[in-house]
Amino acid sequence: MAKFNKEKLSQCVEWVEQNGLYPQRCGAPLKDFCSAMGITEPTYRSWLKFSEFAEAIAHARDVFAEQTVVEVVNALKKKALGCEYVEKRVKKAPRKIVTYDPKTGKKIAEEQGELIVVEQSADTVMIMPDTQAAIFLLTNLDSEHWKNMQKVEQSGELKVNAEFKGFSSVLPHYPNIEQAVAEQEHNRPTEE
Repeated sequence: MAKFNKEKLSQCVEWVEQNGLYPQRCGAPLKDFCSAMGITEPTYRSWLKFSEFAEAIAHARDVFAEQTVVEVVNALKKKALGCEYVEKRVKKAPRKIVTYDPKTGKKIAEEQGELIVVEQSADTVMIMPDTQAAIFLLTNLDSEHWKNMQKVEQSGELKVNAEFKGFSSVLPHYPNIEQAVAEQEHNRPTEE
């Protein structure tokens, strides 16, 4: 079992702040954390009994979550407003090494060496503003002024005038419905 000390605690906190730690929030699985720290899952669980470790890990998870929220909001803002970025392309090809016969000057061998850059280009790419991203951002950041629903207030009375004119008015495809209902009522056993 690895020793719990200030240096190890610092390494653990730094890792969790950068990668998160599942299951309490988003982030990396516990097995990845344990592997990176060189400890086992039972060791991690035993270290959680130290309040200093448990509090530091909880705080690091919060830091990771806050950083993630900021990054996502910034990405959503770029999508909502539109943005430009430079897309760089690099084309590489293997270097050809050709060997010539020194007496005749004829090529006797050709082989490929390491990759070298043969072409570079940069294009400016424009991402158009996204209305749905803007709506989502506004309804969540300024919900008092931006809502997906309208609030309608109504006052006064509501009067309903419903008059039953028989089953045939509701079920016109059954011309004998009135007679069938009357017979059913007549044949129903009475309670004594």
